[in-house]
Amino acid sequence: MKKVFLLLVFFALAQHSGVVLANAVTVGSVTRTGTSTVEFTLGWQNSWMVSGAPGNHDAVWVFVKFRPCEANGIPFSHALLSTTLADHSLSPGLAFATPITTTDRLGNAGNHNTGAMIRRSTLGVGDITGQTVTLSIVGATDGTTLQAGVDYDIRVYAIEMVWVPQAAYLAGDLTAFKGNTFGVVGSDRFRGNAQNRSINLTSINSEAALNLPIHGGSVTLLAGYPKGFAAFYCMKYEVSAGQYVDFLNALGSVAAFRFASAFGLFRNTITVGPQGYVSTEPNRANNYMDEADLLSYLDWAALRPMTELEYEKVCKGVGYFPEGGFAWGADVNNLSQLLHLTTPENGTELADASNANANCHYRGFSGSYGISSGGELNVRGPLPANADLGSGPVGCGLFARNANETRLTSGAAYYGAMEMSGNIYELVINITTDGGFVGNHPYTGVWGDGQLNALALYDQPNWPTENTTGLFGVRGGSWLEHWGAALVTARFFCTQAEPGFAMTRVLDGGGRGVR
Repeated sequence: MKKVFLLLVFFALAQHSGVVLANAVTVGSVTRTGTSTVEFTLGWQNSWMVSGAPGNHDAVWVFVKFRPCEANGIPFSHALLSTTLADHSLSPGLAFATPITTTDRLGNAGNHNTGAMIRRSTLGVGDITGQTVTLSIVGATDGTTLQAGVDYDIRVYAIEMVWVPQAAYLAGDLTAFKGNTFGVVGSDRFRGNAQNRSINLTSINSEAALNLPIHGGSVTLLAGYPKGFAAFYCMKYEVSAGQYVDFLNALGSVAAFRFASAFGLFRNTITVGPQGYVSTEPNRANNYMDEADLLSYLDWAALRPMTELEYEKVCKGVGYFPEGGFAWGADVNNLSQLLHLTTPENGTELADASNANANCHYRGFSGSYGISSGGELNVRGPLPANADLGSGPVGCGLFARNANETRLTSGAAYYGAMEMSGNIYELVINITTDGGFVGNHPYTGVWGDGQLNALALYDQPNWPTENTTGLFGVRGGSWLEHWGAALVTARFFCTQAEPGFAMTRVLDGGGRGVR
């Protein structure tokens, strides 16, 4: 187990286990104890809650789905939980991190009691083991209820999260990514010549309507658009292959709409057989996800997509952040490229001795897998010829597995989220609405409700619709890209110059959600 030491906090990691549902989370002994109550055990490794900087905690988003036994062709219903906390019970080591409420993040009424955010009950760090949880179910998003005398297939899912407290922070960068900021020449892809490719350094100190300056213009963001100032939870890791398999196997006969069928291509590990969808490497970050796949997963899990500004807040936190910095709060001089892994890849693999301090998985420009047009050049050199990891994502939390790592050497973002720079691109909701400067963005950050439409597609109001040019973008770089794409404030894939980048199932497309 690698413990990431950051400001007196040990951040959790991804670790393989026989009952893993979400990286290091274990859910076991799921039992229906009454007509509408479900009991199970919950645990995860290297949990934390601290009062000093960064003043946050990790948590687990827990939700329940059910369907009658033998009803294999239909999707699972998403359970709604009682809003009276006394109707549920937690072992002493656990506490509810937030109330269970029917209202959304803006106070609007609805069926938003779709799960429970659970954290450790006291300040401290360390593993959470053998804790018992009992949840009271009051219905489902689709209107069904648990009936006495009927046998159900009941599944409990758990996703590791980090809490991002309410706080002001600085969006954008003074450099504006102009000239040769990235150390590349030729094409303007990484030079920032497109005027709207960088946000002017701006203090985000409320969720009120905001006129946000972008180099060459500005954009107006309405009060409902999530700007990162208000508190929220962010997935600790990118969606893993194991998590996506859980999702597919809960969709019934319509799962094929969300299946990329890319097994074996660029380290994609999901295939389908007589017993359903499986992954040969469930801890590996899942690729070949387009915006429809990721947002459908988030709707199904009662989460939501993050915005560009929330991405920056998760990485930067509060206080100083270097110009041209990566998620771990340092510049290119503290970038260490991943080249090789130990074997076998079973959730315990590490960067091997030749690159033991690796903190980012990026490729650079090399051969047919890189971006070589326009004479661009990676000044740190192309991926060495003997490297064996230039063709796909690696495991979630990989860099946080060695002992006694720091934020810098593990690549951890300020609040403990992992791989926010490199590995798999982070799909975000743009600040602009057409790749240019059109304001009044419609996205309000309403949470998913756990249910999809008849084609297994997300259907939440105010979420951008599939293939809406300019509303989707990607941040954070990937295994395929030059290191410049992994810089926190680089947004050249959130502009009109790349309107189709996030619109197809690409070999480095994926992401995570927030709530």
